Amino acid sequence: GTQTGCVSVGYYSYSKYFEEDGLISPQIDRTGTDSLALIFDYSYANLLYQDNTPKPQPGSFTSTRYASAFTYSDTLDVRISTDCGASWKSVWRKGGDELRTTRRAERSNDFGEGGEHTAATAEDWGTEEIDLTVPLGSENSFLIKFNGKGGFGNNLYLDNISIRDTNVIVNRPNWASAFERDLNVAPNPAAGKTYV
Repeated sequence: GTQTGCVSVGYYSYSKYFEEDGLISPQIDRTGTDSLALIFDYSYANLLYQDNTPKPQPGSFTSTRYASAFTYSDTLDVRISTDCGASWKSVWRKGGDELRTTRRAERSNDFGEGGEHTAATAEDWGTEEIDLTVPLGSENSFLIKFNGKGGFGNNLYLDNISIRDTNVIVNRPNWASAFERDLNVAPNPAAGKTYV
């Protein structure tokens, strides 16, 4: 739409392997609907280290040069909870090439620089629709969690997150009003990066 921002996770610059980040929705009430879908846009390009480029090593802060190219990847796992976050059930999971929405980014200079994914064009994005009807069963109240796991890969972006009744054709709503009530963002107002 007309919005100029999105949610991003900076796995490109993370120094810890398998670090996890989660974005959890406000409580959602589905009373009166028997079928729901979660829809969101995402953008990701895993990071390819070219031959003889310094590559970070899992579990350490050191880099090693290898004679062959190596691709690092991150994972996005969408989960739901019907018990206020005490437990979570995965309803969609992708990582690496499966998560990729555009061509791989490349690091190729002697310092292992370059290749940061910025999701700059519409062609860099994909849309996913997940049927929540079966996973939710008869539960009327639930949370959604976007859980990312870093693997020295690249930046991950989320946008246009919405829930819809699949029995009704509607324009995609967004969660802006709910997020404004339940999330604190600093600094506010901000230009560039903010922290939730």
